Amino acid sequence: MFQSAVAFGVLGDYKQKSKRLNTLLKEQKESIYYDDALFELGRTELILGREAEALSFYNQLINDYPNSNYLAGTYLKTGLIHYNRKEDDLALAAFDEVIKKYPGSNESKQALGKIKKIYIDKGDANAFQDYINGVPFADISKNELDSTNYVIAENAYLEGKCDKAVRDFSNYMKRYPKGLFSLNAHYYRADCELKGEFYEEAAKDFEFVVAKPQNKFTEKSLLALGGIYRKLEKRDEAITAYTRLENSANRKENVRYAVINLMQLYVEKEDFDKASGYANSVLTGVGLMDENLWQQAKLTLSKTALKNENYDQAIVHLDTLSNAKNTTGAEAKYLMAQAFYLKGEYGKSDTAIYRLVDQVPSFPYWIAKGFILLADNFIAGEDYYNARVTYQSVIDNADNTELVEIAKEKLRILNESQESKQEVKETPLEIKLSEGNDNEDKLFEPDSVINKPAKVKEVNDEK
Repeated sequence: MFQSAVAFGVLGDYKQKSKRLNTLLKEQKESIYYDDALFELGRTELILGREAEALSFYNQLINDYPNSNYLAGTYLKTGLIHYNRKEDDLALAAFDEVIKKYPGSNESKQALGKIKKIYIDKGDANAFQDYINGVPFADISKNELDSTNYVIAENAYLEGKCDKAVRDFSNYMKRYPKGLFSLNAHYYRADCELKGEFYEEAAKDFEFVVAKPQNKFTEKSLLALGGIYRKLEKRDEAITAYTRLENSANRKENVRYAVINLMQLYVEKEDFDKASGYANSVLTGVGLMDENLWQQAKLTLSKTALKNENYDQAIVHLDTLSNAKNTTGAEAKYLMAQAFYLKGEYGKSDTAIYRLVDQVPSFPYWIAKGFILLADNFIAGEDYYNARVTYQSVIDNADNTELVEIAKEKLRILNESQESKQEVKETPLEIKLSEGNDNEDKLFEPDSVINKPAKVKEVNDEK
């Protein structure tokens, strides 16, 4: 009966095979093929997708036939069923039986591979390493252990479990400081640290990546480093990162992004000559150009022209921004007023300031700066009264402490200047007479020279 059941299996008729084997178990309990039947039934039920039935037959074989030649395979199959059902502890117990009772067998090697997979899935590299230390036949190289530790950390990263990934990558790098996957580990840990806003830590890992020869993570790391440095207000480091990105990026959008940031960074450093070069690149380069970016570039060119005392060119650029209703438009109106002031065209400067004041929506910072400049215009026109009133208005109403202090200082200088002029105008004329001069008293004596008639030289009419 056992042979006929096996024949049905060869023909692919697993239901008939299962039926014949079950009949054998019921009718021939003393058959020498009983343990064979249990093992084959387990295999057949697995093929038919009936894991619970298969597990039942395998457990019966283990319990009733402890010396069966099928036990190594039975433990392995049992472990695989539990593994597929995500019953890791039961699976580990079954695989461990294979390894302990049948060391060095093909089944034990397969069981060890599955144990490794379970520990990787559990994210517990230490437990796996501790386990294999007690397995004499385990022939696992240092590189394989390196890989196992890395894969555990990478799995956590790919599943979005950043807290665990950071810990696992840190453990991996501590255990394998020159590991096969150290580059990947530093980049992935940096990415998680960046997401967690641990900027200093992320920067160190990204710096490790970009210090290596050009690799698959270089471009992304430079992009991230530039942003981190800007957040940390490390402008010089940001410039270095974006400059390298500009020169090495394969993606055009990253090159353009680097150019935009370099323009902004050089403006912040007030290095307008370099900033204007990048501004021109922004305006003429290929890529997405929105209104805000265009305004930034034009404003940069305007500031460069102002810095170089090319006021007419600055005014031309600023005029293109004068209709903007955002903060750039407000700044442009102020800078235009400043350009006219520096040219000595105070009336045009006033007009630009009044346009700034009338802008909707308003921007109090630029309005306050505009009023300070308006007061300067009054001083230039010797209208000191309105200059004082305007400075005082800024002092009383502006929210920006720095601008209030500027207005106070300018008002103080104006007041001191006016007081000094008033003192000069009201000081009586004093004649300082030197002491100890004998001729002083004589000036006021009756016979002094000043009271004597002047001698007139007689003129002889004779020629």
